[in-house]
Amino acid sequence: MKSTNKQVLVVGDRVLIRPDTGETNKLCVNAKMTVTFHRMKVGMPKRKDVCGEIFVEKIGIPPEAEIDVL
Repeated sequence: MKSTNKQVLVVGDRVLIRPDTGETNKLCVNAKMTVTFHRMKVGMPKRKDVCGEIFVEKIGIPPEAEIDVL
């Protein structure tokens, strides 16, 4: 799928990379654009070659929901 001449839009991030590290899996696609939800994932900016242009969409999770999560 990496060698397709089609433009790919990815919704979510699990198809592309491990969002915490930026590592790819063997079945990774190269997207033209990626839409991720809630906040930018740490590994995504490291792999713009795979993610393409990255958009973050808010889905209503308040900042206090992340306190003591990680």
